[in-house]
Amino acid sequence: MNNKNYFKDYDDFDKESQKILLAFQKKVIPESLQQSNLSMQNVISVDKTANISELMAKATEWITDEYINLDKLIIKIKAANSGINDYQFAYNFQELKANVQNKSIQNRSDGFIQLKVYRNSKIGNVSVKWSDTRITQQIDQRNKKIYYRLHFYYANSSELAIVLETSWYKDFRNLNILLNYGDVDKYEADYNYFLQNFATVLRNEKDADRLKFIYENIPESIIEKLSDKLDNEVLFNHLEILSKDDDSDLFKDSSAAVIKIFKTFIRPVPILNYFRENPDKLNRIYYNLDKNGEYDGKVISNRMILANIMLVFSMFAKNAKQKKNIKTFTIGKGYKVNSNILEGGVFQQDGDKYRDTFFLQQQKEEIETHNIQSSQTMGTSGEGTRIVTTDLDDGAQYHPLDMIYIKDISGEKEVSYFVPAIYLKALSDAQEWAVVLQNIRIAADIVAVIIGVLTLPAGNPYFLLLAIADISLAGADLTIQTFKEEILKYEGGKEFLETWEEIYLVGGALTAGGLLVGLFYKMGLKLLTIPEIIKNIKLKETIAAHMISVLLEVNLTNFERGSVKILIQNTEVVMATSGSLNEYQMLKLQEKGVILLSGDVSKGNKIRKEYNLFYNGNIVAKGDKNSFYKQIKDLKGSYDKGDKLIEVLEEMEDEVWKYFDKEYASGNKYETKKLENIYTIGSKKDFEKGVKYLTKKEREPYEIFVQHDKIVDFNGDLVDTNGSISILENGDVVSTEYAIFVMSEEGNIYLSKNYAFGKFHHSSFLAGKPVAAAGEMIIEKGIIKEVTDGSGHYKPSLNLVRRNLKDELSSRGFFGFINKIEEIKFNHGF
Repeated sequence: MNNKNYFKDYDDFDKESQKILLAFQKKVIPESLQQSNLSMQNVISVDKTANISELMAKATEWITDEYINLDKLIIKIKAANSGINDYQFAYNFQELKANVQNKSIQNRSDGFIQLKVYRNSKIGNVSVKWSDTRITQQIDQRNKKIYYRLHFYYANSSELAIVLETSWYKDFRNLNILLNYGDVDKYEADYNYFLQNFATVLRNEKDADRLKFIYENIPESIIEKLSDKLDNEVLFNHLEILSKDDDSDLFKDSSAAVIKIFKTFIRPVPILNYFRENPDKLNRIYYNLDKNGEYDGKVISNRMILANIMLVFSMFAKNAKQKKNIKTFTIGKGYKVNSNILEGGVFQQDGDKYRDTFFLQQQKEEIETHNIQSSQTMGTSGEGTRIVTTDLDDGAQYHPLDMIYIKDISGEKEVSYFVPAIYLKALSDAQEWAVVLQNIRIAADIVAVIIGVLTLPAGNPYFLLLAIADISLAGADLTIQTFKEEILKYEGGKEFLETWEEIYLVGGALTAGGLLVGLFYKMGLKLLTIPEIIKNIKLKETIAAHMISVLLEVNLTNFERGSVKILIQNTEVVMATSGSLNEYQMLKLQEKGVILLSGDVSKGNKIRKEYNLFYNGNIVAKGDKNSFYKQIKDLKGSYDKGDKLIEVLEEMEDEVWKYFDKEYASGNKYETKKLENIYTIGSKKDFEKGVKYLTKKEREPYEIFVQHDKIVDFNGDLVDTNGSISILENGDVVSTEYAIFVMSEEGNIYLSKNYAFGKFHHSSFLAGKPVAAAGEMIIEKGIIKEVTDGSGHYKPSLNLVRRNLKDELSSRGFFGFINKIEEIKFNHGF
């Protein structure tokens, strides 16, 4: 911890203390010595946790009562810490005695600091140099106590003189600041010491009460890094322990501790995967949460905090892209959502408790006029009004992390939000229980609270804007409106805003289409080259962030959201392209709608830098530095060649799929169709015995995959069904463009260009097991052209085939600007 420089007039002391210190300073310290001492650098020294009785064991007598003049002691330490007497003060415990008990001291601006002082009875000089002091922490989980201590030693000795002790981390931070040692939170060694202590205790703790105590008392600043020291398995186990404990007693509540655990999670994907596999556990946690919490100074229900955390996690998931064919719920102008609160928590029967889905139902409230009956005349005595609620659908069950749309029509404009079902559940429950603490119209602000910032954070300028834009176009619109007047000042600003407004109104880039989005990119790039905007950091970042949000919406990149950056400056462009392009050449490319991006990509446990080149919104090159250079090197000779440039870019776009990873089966659970009975117990049972049933190993070469915008085979080559062979019942061999295929319950797609009557059928792929889809497919150079339901063995409905195959391809990112769902023909087979 670095020692601060202090003002000569001691202006952080009270007036009386200033007079005393100034007089003492002038008397004993030469001017030159004052200057040199004020600039002294101290060395960090942090030891292991120690019990206070062990620390005082060597001393003959210790004074531990509270009859002490705390203010006088603090003044002595502060004065010495400013350089007086070589950072020492004369210590005599008798001089610190007081007639009344003192348990706290006045903090500068934040109330009081609770403080206990252990004093050695020995008289002598005490050093306050940071290199001579020691910080210790004792976590006594059995007695539910945590102690933070600052130790002072006699000068030039290892003997302990004074120990300052607090029971709250906030008090300890404030104490160190008050004593002019600085903020322990901001110094790596101190911070890591406390972080390691908490992690060590938690790693081996299994008792629910102790876990609750520890988590509730971990400082927010420590929580942020706790997952660096604890595996997710440990944290998941703690959630399970606390959930079971809450179940054991109606009056037990671990809500605050549970929320703290969720705050520790940094990487969203493992968390989402865990709760997708165990949705009942997430529901169970949700129902057990009670009371309210505080998030960044705002009072909010703990259920709403959990829902918002899962909302933020979902932003980072690949499947959290805006999609067309998912359920939309409407709120506002009488529309509301029923979440049937009797299904959950203490209202559920034991057999149904904590099931893995939520019930959500669209309803509408309307005011109805009715006659009021008189009890005296047995007739009507006038008219009244009442609210009538109508069910607009039968409702359905949703897993907590199923993504849905919320359409808010309560304002002047319709606003759509893309959220996990648990988020709508929390909003709806709050409305039913008359605890409306949040409103969907301020979702962007809630997201900012969950992220922990309300303005663009230094060092990570795009993070907040990207996060909001990924959840809700309305949220991104809120940020762009802040700079609307400034943007309008510049050439192209009006067109940029109008194009954004069109994208916003139609519900997103996927709906808007390539032409509109391409125009948006061109206008944005034009603005980013204006010198005045380049100098205006906030404005430049706002424009860039909105462009990036649209790019990420329509392109499945693996970029870590906060790392994405549009590269414009010469050094950035030259470095990214290995000298193939410079700022001027990039400017010419930008005029044609080309954007250069960089970002961090997670590969296993490693993070690496990757680069993307976009043309009219589509990726035309991607990869690490070496791979990226190989793809874009031809641009150097054609950046200003007009038609030649477009030809090169289109060729790059057609080949870029090679640089993407395969997208494997989603693992979703799809509705299936069993093999027709005639092949299992009917007349064709013996016929089926002659059909080849593939083993798991044998079926692997038949699996096909999505790779960016193409369908590839097991070897990574483009699939083309032209030249498929069908051997008919009479032995004739027919050439066809149709190949047979099936899809498993988990989304694996298997295809064969060879069909043989009596030997190789649809039932061959999964050895007669149920399928989520079956039929025929035409694929041309990796692009699906037609799908049928032609399978005599399974006879699935065309609706089943269409729905399941579309959902699986969508989840793997096959559809975007290049591939459209509506471009695939779905027809009945034979």
